[in-house]
Parts: sequence; C-alpha cells; structure tokens
Amino acid sequence: MFKQHNGRVRITNKTNYNTLELRKYFTIVADIVGVEKTGYLIYVNRVKTRRQRVLGKGWIGARCIKLYLQKDKQDIPTLMAIIEHELYHNLGNMHKDMICNHYINIKKWEQSYSGFISEEVKTKKVINVKQLRYERVLMNLTNYSAKLRRIERLVKKYESKKKYYDKILNTTQSN
Repeated sequence: MFKQHNGRVRITNKTNYNTLELRKYFTIVADIVGVEKTGYLIYVNRVKTRRQRVLGKGWIGARCIKLYLQKDKQDIPTLMAIIEHELYHNLGNMHKDMICNHYINIKKWEQSYSGFISEEVKTKKVINVKQLRYERVLMNLTNYSAKLRRIERLVKKYESKKKYYDKILNTTQSN
C-alpha cells in the first residue's frame, strides 16, 4: 500500500506546524512504545473543519501514519496520544487488542507534556504584478522585434530573387 523506505523518519507536512517539533513528539512516543523509528512515513495535514476532532490513521503492519491536526493550535497530549494509538496499529494491534481499548489515553500524556503547539504564521512575499507584466511585455517585444527583422530580411531576399527570375524569364521569353 505504501512504499517503505530505509533511513530516518520522513515527515510530509502540509500544515504550518513546525516539522522538527512534530518529529520530536513522534520520537518521544516511539521510544516509549518501543518502536524502531527508522523507515516511518508520517503525513501531517489539517482537519477539514474547526469542529472536527484530531484524527489519525495507522495501518496494521505498515510503517505509515496519517495525522490530521487542528488549525491554529494543537494540544500536545492529544497529539502524542494519537501518535501512540497509531503506532500500536502499526505494530499489528487492532482496537480490541489495545491496552486502552479503542479509546485514546490522553491523561497518560497530560502530566508530562502539557501545552500547545501553534502554527507559524507564514507571510507571503508581495509580488508586484504590474512590474511582472511589464517585464513580460519587454521580453515579448524584443523577441517579436527580432522575428520581425528576420522576416523583413527574408522578404527583401525573396523580392530580389523575384526580380532576378523576372528578368531572366522576360529575356528568355523575348528570344
């Protein structure tokens, strides 16, 4: 289903959360659970709506986890509990086999890791669209003026050839 790879944990982060911080929490939980961290693929995305709870997906026997985090800020104990839950799935456990049934044990993490991680505000670079369009116009102008000069030279060349052949054909027809 998913490509396995060797090496360290690979995180594909589609959010503005700090990837290094997410990696730190994953390694903490993986050490506690007793999972070998190499070769894991972690996909991080946002939940679709604000009302939706934090979600995770883990597959039995795979080294892949999908995490869906809240917009703006995410509490750390919930994040770590979901990572733990999904790691147990990767180890081959179903909900009925897990220690805490299929419920996620957040209280286990609240004592040691309280707080929130928040999304970084990334500002977009302001682009002057008119300046870009002006530069494109200048580029096109030089390009098409070069083409026009080439075409004018070709027209001049073929007009002179036409005169030459007109002259030759007129002299041969008169003889």
